[in-house]
Amino acid sequence: MIFLVNPPNPPGKISNKDMMGGLGQLYEKGGAKVPPIDLPYTAACLREAGISFHVIDCLGQDFDVKNLVTEIKKMAGGQAVTVALRTSLPTYPFDMDTAKKIKEEIQTRIIIFGPYVSLNLQATIDRDYIDVIVLGEPEFTFVDIFTKGLAETEGIWYRDKKGNIIRNNPRETIQNLDQLPMPEWESMPYKTYILSHPQFPDENPFLPVLTSRGCPFSCSYCPYPLVQGSKWRKRSPENVLEELAFIVKTLGIKNILFRDPEFTLDKKRILQICQGITSKKLDFHWRCETRIDTLDEELIRRMANAGCCGINLGIESSSEETLSRMGRKAQHPKQSLKIIKLCRELNIHTFCFFIIGLPGDKKRDLLKTIRMAKTYDCSQIQFTFAIPYPETPLFQWAEENNFIEERKLDQMTGYVPVMRNEHLSINRLKRISRFVNKSVQMRKSLRRERIKKYGTNQRIKEILKGILLWFEKWII
Repeated sequence: MIFLVNPPNPPGKISNKDMMGGLGQLYEKGGAKVPPIDLPYTAACLREAGISFHVIDCLGQDFDVKNLVTEIKKMAGGQAVTVALRTSLPTYPFDMDTAKKIKEEIQTRIIIFGPYVSLNLQATIDRDYIDVIVLGEPEFTFVDIFTKGLAETEGIWYRDKKGNIIRNNPRETIQNLDQLPMPEWESMPYKTYILSHPQFPDENPFLPVLTSRGCPFSCSYCPYPLVQGSKWRKRSPENVLEELAFIVKTLGIKNILFRDPEFTLDKKRILQICQGITSKKLDFHWRCETRIDTLDEELIRRMANAGCCGINLGIESSSEETLSRMGRKAQHPKQSLKIIKLCRELNIHTFCFFIIGLPGDKKRDLLKTIRMAKTYDCSQIQFTFAIPYPETPLFQWAEENNFIEERKLDQMTGYVPVMRNEHLSINRLKRISRFVNKSVQMRKSLRRERIKKYGTNQRIKEILKGILLWFEKWII
């Protein structure tokens, strides 16, 4: 009996293992929940191969470790089982503890998978309670494990009966993504996943959809090329539309989150998908993530007409020098303003991301970026700290300069600084972050809303807050 498991959240946290290219993100309890898409993909491959399995999604089912062990025991009925746990970077220590507790209480073979495993191979397989680790994309690897056996399966390391560690050859990435079956969402509590306003205009459940993998850009801080590869691999429009039709018409889902690293990289392909959505009369709202320089007016209007209600945009910094240092081309501010303004006119929510503490960042650079972010007046603005993800060029730079000051994996979230740079200490970064959060709340659109809601007295409060913020700028 095979159990595919999305492990429990660490206490007081929410773990979204599909974020950050699959390395995962960790939020405070109460944050939004996003299911890992490789779980239903792997389940679908097992189903297609005629292999029986059970999916236990502790995030969607709100299971803790005790609930998980009890559920496995109940369903196993005393039989020997295989438990495959999907780990992530910030939850790795907790997931390993979970694996150990399962091994102590149940006769089982433990498999660990997820992109972070490929970055931490030896330390993972060295744990005597781990039997198999899966490197890279898991879908076809799992099928081979249960049809060909461990010795004949590419893309795994495992422990043989004598306790020896066997390192099989790596598996190539899946080049033709249309070969994958439709994700097996029916095996998961998919209706428990909800992203509320302003992410979606209603409280209906949502599901993630992945129409491509990989990213051809070389931003040195980004985990996507590291995890999914730098070769962009795309599904055909027909294949994507088949999945969308099933999700909307059969599963009854009305909100979809496209999880592609760069959704609009191929304009012609997205226009075909949008045309298919409208011609097939698929009625749903959807969000995506992409780069501003892959958007134009024609594409945005067609996306809006096909149900697009939100776009996540990584702008990162106002400094061309900083972006160039990171291998990213800066977008002209006038073009960014034009795109964001058009989205606002078409009722498309824009969620713009910026990074604090990149190499070379100085206080004046960050103040300029704050001013730019306020000028853009995106629907939502988020500043996070630079994260030195293992094996990225940013990590190598930080290691060489001894800039990493916090190495606990559960702190690798972007919400706390773990590294400094040449000009800004950890404490200075924290002060700047607090100033940033106050500043973005003082942009004109939000002040107007508060004054409209609370009246004349609020106008006086806004003026006073603005004066205090001006003084704070000089002491951060």
